Amino acid sequence: MVMITLLDENSAKVGFEFIFMGPIQNCKDCKLKNVCFNLDIGGKYRVTKVREKKHQCKVHMGNVMVVEVEKVPLEICVDTKSAIEGSMVMLGQRDCMYPKCENYRRCFPLGVRRDAKFKVKSVGKKANCAMKYNLSIVTVE
Repeated sequence: MVMITLLDENSAKVGFEFIFMGPIQNCKDCKLKNVCFNLDIGGKYRVTKVREKKHQCKVHMGNVMVVEVEKVPLEICVDTKSAIEGSMVMLGQRDCMYPKCENYRRCFPLGVRRDAKFKVKSVGKKANCAMKYNLSIVTVE
């Protein structure tokens, strides 16, 4: 099934990846809002095709393009005890003082709410953690 959304002209390029942050209040009266907001909040997407159609957008102060997107699996770090294929997991509320850690973006992915729930698609290797948490890398949807 093809997923369609609208992106600003600078972002509307094949291969561009983004995390959908959710509806914007300024768009509540726009006739195209259902096309923009038909994605899952916190979901990661990749542009697979850019269509020729353009629309005016007050938020982007210019044009937005019609694009086809696919959902991209997201890798996150979770407590190893929770890393079970098919289970539902959350990022959790752990702290980290090491933003240069190789797994920091898996523990704190940009645009993903801490209380978002994900289904574990596959379990990867144990994560190296500077804070010594017992974490595993999982692919979620």
